[in-house]
Amino acid sequence: MKSPRSSIPRMLLSRLWVGALLLAPLGVFADEKATEEASVDEPATLQQPGSAAWDACGPGERWTFSDDVRARWREEIERSIGKSYSNVRGFSGALALRRQSTTQPELKTLAEYWMARSMLDAKMTHIAHRGFHAILQIPPRKRIRGIQFAALECLSRIQEKFPSLGHQPEVRRLLPQLVADAKSPEHREVVNYALTQLMRDQVAENRPKSELKQTLDLLKGQGIHEAFAKLLYSAKLSDHSGVINEGQRFLAEKIPTPYKRFKDTTHLLLSRSFFSTENFDAAANHLQLVSKASNELTHALQELTWAFLQAEKYPEAIGTAMNLQQGGLRNTFAPEAPMVMAMALNEVCQYPSSLGAIGSFRKTYEMPYKWLEGWVKEAPDASQSRLYKEAVKFLAKRKDQPSEVPSRVGTEWVRSPVFIAHQGEINLLMDSRESVRKFSAAASAEQNKVAKAIVDDWRNIKHLIQQARTRMKPGDTLPGRIRSQIADLRYDIKVFQRMWMAAPVWGAISESHLERAPVMEKRLVKRINEDLSERSLNMYTQILEIAENNQLIEVEIYNGASQDIIWQNAHPEYKELAKELKEETRRKNAERVWDWGRAPAHAEEHQGGEIWEDELGSFRAEMVNNCESKDKYLTLMRGGKRK
Repeated sequence: MKSPRSSIPRMLLSRLWVGALLLAPLGVFADEKATEEASVDEPATLQQPGSAAWDACGPGERWTFSDDVRARWREEIERSIGKSYSNVRGFSGALALRRQSTTQPELKTLAEYWMARSMLDAKMTHIAHRGFHAILQIPPRKRIRGIQFAALECLSRIQEKFPSLGHQPEVRRLLPQLVADAKSPEHREVVNYALTQLMRDQVAENRPKSELKQTLDLLKGQGIHEAFAKLLYSAKLSDHSGVINEGQRFLAEKIPTPYKRFKDTTHLLLSRSFFSTENFDAAANHLQLVSKASNELTHALQELTWAFLQAEKYPEAIGTAMNLQQGGLRNTFAPEAPMVMAMALNEVCQYPSSLGAIGSFRKTYEMPYKWLEGWVKEAPDASQSRLYKEAVKFLAKRKDQPSEVPSRVGTEWVRSPVFIAHQGEINLLMDSRESVRKFSAAASAEQNKVAKAIVDDWRNIKHLIQQARTRMKPGDTLPGRIRSQIADLRYDIKVFQRMWMAAPVWGAISESHLERAPVMEKRLVKRINEDLSERSLNMYTQILEIAENNQLIEVEIYNGASQDIIWQNAHPEYKELAKELKEETRRKNAERVWDWGRAPAHAEEHQGGEIWEDELGSFRAEMVNNCESKDKYLTLMRGGKRK
């Protein structure tokens, strides 16, 4: 890779060094290390064992420095973090601090943090990620612990944005010691959040119960952090009582910002535990609290149909199933919804519509079934390796290269958390190549800019010095204005020195990253293919199971329909009463009905009814219960009063 220093014109460098030599007798061009040591600093105001940060890598990042960090370095670090300095100056400044601090662990560790922080701001997240991990692997000392906590907080923020960039095994092993060393509430919060991230990773990786228990023990007595970790732990063990207790405890707390994105997950876990314990109303209530913008909305609505069916709320079950066949949701994979609709319609003696729902399933999922069946019959290696390419092609939606993947299969793929997380990191790798190029170009441009400014300032100062000396008496010093300009020039030369010396280091770092990137991308694609393969096999199996269940449901529908025909022939007056009851039901719901027209129960026959949205945001079908209508008819025929 081209080094930034190679782009500086030779003539410009020659003039720069000549000017530097001319100013050397005035002490303008001193060795950087000697200059730093000779600078006069005001003492640090905070007396503490070592430097520490709050809200590291966040919008409000602020530092307190120990007495060992000179004022000039404190100012440069704060300006770099505050975006007053370019990332090029921050990186080169960090390298300069590290060169000067070989015998001072705190300053050296602070330099490593500053370097990684500059890489993060320059959108080279993988390089920053490795840098922060390296800081945490430095042998622990009291004076560097605050910097290590800052690195841990930065790693947590990176994982929050890019979930596949998790904590490495080396850092996981350090967490117990960090818990013991976290003396302040702020540092304990940093470790707690890292531990809950570790718990999520361990659950996703199917780690042994003993490992999960060790992580949980480190969070004992830590409020909402412990509640969330126990929720995940209980869900992993299928401990429904534990899920209910810890999930309700989590939602009852004041949820910190980093945990708010897990509210939908909590509602889903609670609903499943309530469903398993046959508290179907509570399960439905939590499912209805899942955000409409949630990636899990399709799964939530599909589970909601089951909750309503088990709670014998048949109109709600039918309406929710209809919802999954309307708008954008009609392209999502929810094969259980038509089956639940068929069962609910059968329970209210709507036999033709019930058969229509089964017909809807057959027509809607015929294409996904055929595509998945063809994929299953392929050679395992070939079938798995092409899924990622198919998913990317599906997302691209190019007219010249249309995807052959059915929309219900494709949308299930791209909603996968594994696909989303790993594709995000792949995009990051792709972007980092451009970020490396931009950083190198910016370094070259800034070096040229500083070099030209030094030459111009040198000319100006040389002329001012010559003029001043003609007026100076023996023993006089240069005017303050000239001394100030000399100090500024000396600092610019120092900055140029730093960037000049940082160029080969940056070249080595960037080349190493670009060599590693294809290997990392291959690993990420492999993980996505494994996940998509597992999801595709599950979809295929699910369609087959539902098709078999539908056959049994169809038999039951025909039996009920046959008995219904016989009953209606025996009671010819029933049809008129049924019409009257239907109109009466429509009038009662008139103010609450969201008129979508005649929502089809299946694709061929436009049967069904209006559906309306209740106060909880779910959908309810205005469907007459023919079974109840028969009971009312018989009551009237026996002389009873109509309710």
